[in-house]
Amino acid sequence: MFPAFVVAFLAIAILVRRARYKSLGFLRGPPSPSFLLGNNYEIENQEDGTLVEDKWFKEYGTAFRYTRSLGLEMLMVADAKALQYILHTSGYRFPKSRDSRELALRVLGKGIVWAEGQVHQRQRKAMNPAFSASQLKQFLNLFQVSVDKANKWGQMLQDKKGGDTLDVAQWLPRATLDVIGESAFDFKFDALDNKSSELSDAMRHAVDDSHDPSQLLILFRTWRRRLALPDFVTEFIDSLPITKEDFRFEHFLKTSKKVGKELLESKGEDAAARDEKDILSVLVRSNRAEDIKKRMNEDEVLSQIATLILAGHETTAYTMCWILYELAMRPEQQEKIVEELAEIRLRNPTDYLTAQEYDSMPFFNAVVKEGLRLHPVVARLNRVAGQDDVIPLAESVKSTSGDYMSHIPVKKGQNITIDIFRYNRLTSVWGEDASEWNPGRFLNRDLKDQLSLGVYSNVVTFSGGVRACIGWRFAVMEMQALLAGILQTFEFAVPPGLDLVTCPTMNATAGPMLRDQKDKGIHLPLVVRARAKPIV
Repeated sequence: MFPAFVVAFLAIAILVRRARYKSLGFLRGPPSPSFLLGNNYEIENQEDGTLVEDKWFKEYGTAFRYTRSLGLEMLMVADAKALQYILHTSGYRFPKSRDSRELALRVLGKGIVWAEGQVHQRQRKAMNPAFSASQLKQFLNLFQVSVDKANKWGQMLQDKKGGDTLDVAQWLPRATLDVIGESAFDFKFDALDNKSSELSDAMRHAVDDSHDPSQLLILFRTWRRRLALPDFVTEFIDSLPITKEDFRFEHFLKTSKKVGKELLESKGEDAAARDEKDILSVLVRSNRAEDIKKRMNEDEVLSQIATLILAGHETTAYTMCWILYELAMRPEQQEKIVEELAEIRLRNPTDYLTAQEYDSMPFFNAVVKEGLRLHPVVARLNRVAGQDDVIPLAESVKSTSGDYMSHIPVKKGQNITIDIFRYNRLTSVWGEDASEWNPGRFLNRDLKDQLSLGVYSNVVTFSGGVRACIGWRFAVMEMQALLAGILQTFEFAVPPGLDLVTCPTMNATAGPMLRDQKDKGIHLPLVVRARAKPIV
């Protein structure tokens, strides 16, 4: 009797929640294959990246309706004006969806990715000094020291004049992990030296098998996230590890908080006494601030550490993978970057380049921007309307009645998917070759008439507005140091028969995978050769 009552109660709760949000009948969109799975299964198990959504955008335009599991109606948008309105104009009126916050809570804790409204404002204000442009320039040497370690590839290539095939998707995350450890927390992961630690092991396996989820796993995720129950009840349910995925997330979060606590205890007094703006010092002072409006409690501080460690190294590493892959396909572009680096070295033969010197190389920076545009490693963002609203469109879409709409009315509680991948490839924004690799678009591009969206050259890879990625400057500077350091020593080529796809999962970064070996996860074998005349 009791189990039957519970099942009935939960079913009613789900259906009530579903009914509240069924308000997009006027929009066209793909048919739902089933009530239980909606379009979820085909999105999360597609063979390559976002090809399913690509087909939908071509048929329905830059805004349309689709269905998630258990009948939840979603609005998917990639329209430039709609994104500007949601991310910039409306500020916190479009908070993160419950699904996104639930996932962030389980993986990263109550840090800046999870936080909303005043809590997010407080956390971001406390952390901003550590991510200013002037502060980040002090990390350049650390970035470049890590690049020098990455150049240990040369030791493996000494006896192989024709080069060797290396999995760069294995090495680059190690380099970026070392960078975030030393620059942010004065902690040595020594990942490039193949050192193993409890945290690096937990992180390495945090998202194992999160791609290509089974129908049962999709239904379970949906059931847990869609209950129309009080927040404290659903938060308790979220905290219970049930699936293998749950246990991996829990293990990473507990381990990262344990390491974070050790950092705070070992360096806290010293960091609190110094008026420095490195990330650890800023977190310690925020934890001890007397003003409650500036203070983060210990759990929030430890959650920031978990967030910066996981999100701050993996996204940069996989963007670099895509950039090296595109350059490996085009040796002439590698040489163009090497020529720019050689010119800088002639003027300044010192050991390390300055931030101004990195920024002074036009084609080099165009390659970084194009990599971020064409291959966003976070392909989607989820938001929810905090009130009844009307979202404007730059490109009108056709309604179910055949009329063209320049605005989309949404009800409070309407779930919205922002498709970063598709916005970054809109022909109306980036030109007819928007789906192709072309760094030259950033050399002669006039952005004055373009809507302001992204924080970096108008790509939305780092999001935008009040929730733009706080570490975007850190990521760009790190990519500059990695790309310059690697290309001045090595050249890259694509091995015969390489067939890549983009990881389509919603729970991990969209890195490169081998089409016939997706079970290996993120993987990128490239032929690496030591340059005959390295730049010194």
